[in-house]
Amino acid sequence: MKTCSINNFWRYALCLFAAATISICTYAADNTIHDKVDEMPTYKGGNGALMKFVCDNMVYPKEAINSGTEGRVVIQFVIEKDGSVSARKVVKSVSPQLDAEAMRVSKLINNWTPGKIKGEAVRCHFTLPFCFKLR
Repeated sequence: MKTCSINNFWRYALCLFAAATISICTYAADNTIHDKVDEMPTYKGGNGALMKFVCDNMVYPKEAINSGTEGRVVIQFVIEKDGSVSARKVVKSVSPQLDAEAMRVSKLINNWTPGKIKGEAVRCHFTLPFCFKLR
């Protein structure tokens, strides 16, 4: 299992912060999936807990190690009004092996506080990068 070094931890933190920046948009009372919200969805325990969870659960695929494949896979998903996650998809691919691993780990991440508009929970997109770097 791949472990996260301190440098990789902060590199991942920067990726997470850059990808998760969301700003204000107009409110819709239906089940619209929003790209911009007043209050960003948050992983219960915060960004540090999310990064730790990803680092603890991500395994660098052997095929990718053997071929020297590196890169950043970006997964987008919908955080529902109840904090559950749905509609995961790869929006930036690196290789089938790294994409599959990022998708596998993203399916384990479920404990969210939903995004809000005008104080009301709404469905919204969330984009999460998975950085794969060989040492």
